[in-house]
Amino acid sequence: MTFDTQIAGAILWIIAVLLMAAKRKKNVIATTQKGAEEALANISEWSKWMSGIQTAAIGGLALLVMNEDEARFHPLPEAASFFALAAFGLLGAALFFNAWVLSSMPSHSIRVHVDFPDPSRSPDYDVYEQPLYGWSKQVRLGYVLNAKHWLWAHGLLAVGLFFITLMYCNTQCR
Repeated sequence: MTFDTQIAGAILWIIAVLLMAAKRKKNVIATTQKGAEEALANISEWSKWMSGIQTAAIGGLALLVMNEDEARFHPLPEAASFFALAAFGLLGAALFFNAWVLSSMPSHSIRVHVDFPDPSRSPDYDVYEQPLYGWSKQVRLGYVLNAKHWLWAHGLLAVGLFFITLMYCNTQCR
Protein backbone atom coordinates (compact mmCIF):
# COMPACT_ATOMS: atom_id res chain seq x y z
CA MET A 1 0.00 0.00 0.00
CA THR A 2 1.50 3.34 -1.00
CA PHE A 3 1.71 6.31 1.32
CA ASP A 4 -0.93 8.14 -0.78
CA THR A 5 -3.26 5.16 -0.46
CA GLN A 6 -2.73 5.13 3.30
CA ILE A 7 -3.57 8.84 3.53
CA ALA A 8 -6.67 8.32 1.39
CA GLY A 9 -7.71 5.43 3.64
CA ALA A 10 -7.24 7.54 6.77
CA ILE A 11 -9.29 10.37 5.24
CA LEU A 12 -12.05 7.93 4.29
CA TRP A 13 -12.06 6.62 7.86
CA ILE A 14 -12.52 10.19 9.17
CA ILE A 15 -15.35 10.83 6.68
CA ALA A 16 -17.05 7.57 7.67
CA VAL A 17 -16.92 8.57 11.36
CA LEU A 18 -18.37 12.02 10.58
CA LEU A 19 -21.19 10.42 8.57
CA MET A 20 -21.86 7.99 11.41
CA ALA A 21 -22.05 10.93 13.85
CA ALA A 22 -24.55 12.64 11.55
CA LYS A 23 -26.99 9.77 12.18
CA ARG A 24 -27.68 11.28 15.61
CA LYS A 25 -31.40 11.92 15.92
CA LYS A 26 -32.75 15.15 17.32
CA ASN A 27 -34.07 14.62 20.85
CA VAL A 28 -35.24 17.87 22.40
CA ILE A 29 -35.58 17.80 26.18
CA ALA A 30 -37.24 20.58 28.15
CA THR A 31 -34.99 21.80 30.92
CA THR A 32 -34.38 24.94 32.94
CA GLN A 33 -31.89 27.74 32.56
CA LYS A 34 -29.90 26.27 35.45
CA GLY A 35 -29.90 22.89 33.68
CA ALA A 36 -28.57 24.52 30.52
CA GLU A 37 -25.83 26.32 32.47
CA GLU A 38 -24.77 23.07 34.17
CA ALA A 39 -24.74 21.23 30.84
CA LEU A 40 -22.52 23.92 29.31
CA ALA A 41 -20.12 23.75 32.27
CA ASN A 42 -19.90 19.96 31.96
CA ILE A 43 -19.42 20.13 28.19
CA SER A 44 -16.65 22.68 28.65
CA GLU A 45 -14.83 20.58 31.26
CA TRP A 46 -15.23 17.40 29.23
CA SER A 47 -13.90 19.15 26.11
CA LYS A 48 -10.85 20.47 27.97
CA TRP A 49 -10.15 17.01 29.40
CA MET A 50 -10.52 15.36 25.98
CA SER A 51 -8.23 17.97 24.41
CA GLY A 52 -5.52 17.10 26.93
CA ILE A 53 -5.85 13.36 26.29
CA GLN A 54 -5.84 13.87 22.52
CA THR A 55 -2.82 16.17 22.61
CA ALA A 56 -0.92 13.68 24.77
CA ALA A 57 -1.85 10.79 22.45
CA ILE A 58 -0.77 12.74 19.35
CA GLY A 59 2.49 13.81 21.02
CA GLY A 60 3.27 10.31 22.30
CA LEU A 61 2.55 8.76 18.94
CA ALA A 62 4.72 11.36 17.20
CA LEU A 63 7.62 10.52 19.54
CA LEU A 64 7.26 6.83 18.67
CA VAL A 65 6.89 7.02 14.91
CA MET A 66 8.82 10.11 13.81
CA ASN A 67 12.54 10.41 13.20
CA GLU A 68 14.16 12.75 15.67
CA ASP A 69 15.75 15.14 13.17
CA GLU A 70 13.14 15.25 10.41
CA ALA A 71 9.41 15.04 9.90
CA ARG A 72 9.48 11.48 8.57
CA PHE A 73 8.25 8.18 9.90
CA HIS A 74 10.67 5.55 11.12
CA PRO A 75 10.57 2.50 8.85
CA LEU A 76 7.32 0.79 9.85
CA PRO A 77 5.25 -2.08 8.54
CA GLU A 78 2.51 -0.89 6.18
CA ALA A 79 -0.28 -1.64 8.61
CA ALA A 80 1.47 0.20 11.44
CA SER A 81 2.09 3.30 9.33
CA PHE A 82 -1.55 3.24 8.16
CA PHE A 83 -2.86 3.06 11.74
CA ALA A 84 -0.42 5.79 12.83
CA LEU A 85 -1.65 8.06 10.01
CA ALA A 86 -5.27 7.25 10.84
CA ALA A 87 -4.64 7.97 14.54
CA PHE A 88 -3.04 11.32 13.73
CA GLY A 89 -5.96 12.22 11.46
CA LEU A 90 -8.75 11.03 13.74
CA LEU A 91 -7.28 12.53 16.92
CA GLY A 92 -6.39 15.74 15.08
CA ALA A 93 -9.95 16.04 13.78
CA ALA A 94 -11.31 15.35 17.27
CA LEU A 95 -9.03 18.06 18.65
CA PHE A 96 -10.36 20.46 16.00
CA PHE A 97 -13.93 19.61 17.00
CA ASN A 98 -13.01 20.21 20.66
CA ALA A 99 -11.71 23.66 19.74
CA TRP A 100 -14.91 24.28 17.82
CA VAL A 101 -17.02 23.32 20.86
CA LEU A 102 -14.94 25.40 23.27
CA SER A 103 -15.06 28.44 20.98
CA SER A 104 -18.87 28.16 20.87
CA MET A 105 -19.29 28.20 24.67
CA PRO A 106 -19.51 32.02 24.98
CA SER A 107 -22.26 32.08 22.35
CA HIS A 108 -24.19 29.38 24.19
CA SER A 109 -23.69 31.12 27.53
CA ILE A 110 -25.21 34.30 26.11
CA ARG A 111 -28.11 32.47 24.48
CA VAL A 112 -29.21 30.62 27.65
CA HIS A 113 -29.96 34.02 29.17
CA VAL A 114 -32.40 35.00 26.42
CA ASP A 115 -35.98 35.34 27.66
CA PHE A 116 -37.83 32.22 26.53
CA PRO A 117 -41.63 31.83 26.76
CA ASP A 118 -41.53 29.57 29.84
CA PRO A 119 -38.66 30.61 32.12
CA SER A 120 -39.03 27.59 34.39
CA ARG A 121 -38.79 24.75 31.86
CA SER A 122 -38.40 25.02 28.10
CA PRO A 123 -37.08 22.95 25.19
CA ASP A 124 -35.29 26.14 24.15
CA TYR A 125 -32.81 25.50 26.98
CA ASP A 126 -31.69 22.17 25.48
CA VAL A 127 -28.18 23.25 24.47
CA TYR A 128 -27.53 20.00 22.57
CA GLU A 129 -30.17 20.96 20.02
CA GLN A 130 -29.08 24.60 19.74
CA PRO A 131 -27.03 25.80 16.78
CA LEU A 132 -23.30 25.72 17.46
CA TYR A 133 -23.20 29.52 17.08
CA GLY A 134 -26.05 32.01 17.03
CA TRP A 135 -25.31 32.89 13.40
CA SER A 136 -25.05 29.26 12.25
CA LYS A 137 -28.39 27.48 12.08
CA GLN A 138 -27.25 24.27 10.37
CA VAL A 139 -24.65 22.74 12.69
CA ARG A 140 -25.98 21.81 16.12
CA LEU A 141 -23.88 21.41 19.25
CA GLY A 142 -25.14 17.84 19.69
CA TYR A 143 -23.73 16.81 16.29
CA VAL A 144 -20.31 18.30 17.04
CA LEU A 145 -20.22 16.63 20.47
CA ASN A 146 -21.21 13.31 18.93
CA ALA A 147 -18.62 13.67 16.14
CA LYS A 148 -15.77 14.57 18.50
CA HIS A 149 -16.63 11.65 20.75
CA TRP A 150 -16.55 9.15 17.86
CA LEU A 151 -13.43 10.70 16.31
CA TRP A 152 -11.71 10.37 19.70
CA ALA A 153 -12.88 6.78 20.16
CA HIS A 154 -11.77 5.77 16.66
CA GLY A 155 -8.49 7.62 17.16
CA LEU A 156 -7.81 5.57 20.29
CA LEU A 157 -8.79 2.43 18.37
CA ALA A 158 -6.26 3.36 15.66
CA VAL A 159 -3.56 3.89 18.32
CA GLY A 160 -4.37 0.48 19.79
CA LEU A 161 -4.24 -1.18 16.37
CA PHE A 162 -0.92 0.56 15.71
CA PHE A 163 0.55 -1.07 18.81
CA ILE A 164 -0.99 -4.45 17.99
CA THR A 165 0.56 -4.39 14.50
CA LEU A 166 3.95 -3.64 16.04
CA MET A 167 3.59 -6.42 18.61
CA TYR A 168 2.76 -9.03 15.96
CA CYS A 169 4.89 -7.87 13.05
CA ASN A 170 7.47 -10.13 11.48
CA THR A 171 11.08 -9.46 10.55
CA GLN A 172 10.05 -6.21 8.84
CA CYS A 173 10.11 -4.55 12.29
CA ARG A 174 13.62 -5.63 13.21
